[in-house]
Amino acid sequence: MPGISILIFSGKRPLNENYVLRGRLRDTKAGHGMITGTDIAAHMNKRYGSFVKYWLPVLGYGLILFYLASKPGPDYLPKFHYADKAFHFGAFIILGILFFRAFGSLNHGMTPWGVVVLSLVSSAIFGACIEVNQLFLPYRQAEVWDLAADILGSFFGIMAVFVTRLTKRGAGAD
Repeated sequence: MPGISILIFSGKRPLNENYVLRGRLRDTKAGHGMITGTDIAAHMNKRYGSFVKYWLPVLGYGLILFYLASKPGPDYLPKFHYADKAFHFGAFIILGILFFRAFGSLNHGMTPWGVVVLSLVSSAIFGACIEVNQLFLPYRQAEVWDLAADILGSFFGIMAVFVTRLTKRGAGAD
């Protein structure tokens, strides 16, 4: 028996590998009818790899933005007219790009324009949540213009990726 095998028991008898992981893991690499740790790792990577690659960055970056938006404004940032709006715009360019990547990775028959709209709406909802949160913080203030900068930044980020992908597809068609 190569390697260490993991047997999954139901009562006193081991389950067939077809029942393991809700029937999604059919063949074992070990070839002896037992599920190995490598088999489970390969299945988990196949099943959750796209989540880690596309959605974990969205969640992580969103948490960072929400955390920073909930703290008092730092004194070390440059002070210039509309600096706050420029920071919102820049931060949401990145969020828009991440949302576009994540929604684009889903294979649900969505059109490219559907991905654009869904990414923009998701970014706008997230920006609105940040502004609503700031309504309840005594050291922060919510502004409609911050939300406008968020939406505009997301739009620019999303369209940059969208146009880049269209350009690459057009160049590849030659």
